[in-house]
Amino acid sequence: MPTDISSIRFGPRMESRITGFAVEDLKWRAWGGLAADLWDVKCMDGAQGDYLSPDPRLFVPLAIAGEGTFLLRDEHRQHRYGGRVGGVASYIPAGHATQGEARGRLRLRHLDLHMSEAGLVRRFGRALSRRQMEEPRLSLCDTRLAALTGLLADALDADEPCHDLYLDGLANALLAVLFDIRQEEERRRPAVREGGAWYDGVTAGAGVRYPGSSWADNENTLKVPDATLVDLKLGYEKDNWGVALNVTNVFDETYVSSCQGASVCSYGEGRSFKLKAHARW
Repeated sequence: MPTDISSIRFGPRMESRITGFAVEDLKWRAWGGLAADLWDVKCMDGAQGDYLSPDPRLFVPLAIAGEGTFLLRDEHRQHRYGGRVGGVASYIPAGHATQGEARGRLRLRHLDLHMSEAGLVRRFGRALSRRQMEEPRLSLCDTRLAALTGLLADALDADEPCHDLYLDGLANALLAVLFDIRQEEERRRPAVREGGAWYDGVTAGAGVRYPGSSWADNENTLKVPDATLVDLKLGYEKDNWGVALNVTNVFDETYVSSCQGASVCSYGEGRSFKLKAHARW
């Protein structure tokens, strides 16, 4: 088996100093520039932790059992979690230091979603706001985030691992809410003039995707090379109708889209064609 396989492999790089916490269970998955951890932690009264990561992350308390509360803070703000914690999350940008503290004895179940900034750019391109990525938000309250993070936690907790595409669908929706990703308006070509040449309605475009190199395993022994993928779009519009042909992975490059360890990887989609037609009345 070759040691070079293609995928976007990403893992948490958070540094932490903790006292008074005991991990009772941990389940995790990594895929497509994201890593999700589902923690069950026992907290002593006064347990404390200092956290710093070069990558942005989302902290989502799912349940707190016991009489105490959990406090998350930075230099300027804080949020206290206790009792029914559903619906509130904390977004921590890259390089932003936070501290956590347990007030009372409690058990905490929480989800951490670690994100590669390069992976976020690959997903959303220019629609991703740098301001949204750099703004700390320790008291996020959104029913959509609560529903999506709950589904993601259920997927991590399931006995049978779900497909990466399911996780990716949840993650895309979650990140779109978190960073307020809006659909860019499609640029329309002006209507074809009467008597114009047939090629007046022709449009063409191309794009390049670049999954960078990474490691396929936690021990950093299996190198994942980069890959360059080319996409193409051709279209034609006339009067009130039009057609468009989209070709992804034009050169049919072979690459691996995701890995769950050194021996479990999935190949990315080969060359594909999609033809669409539309009409306006």
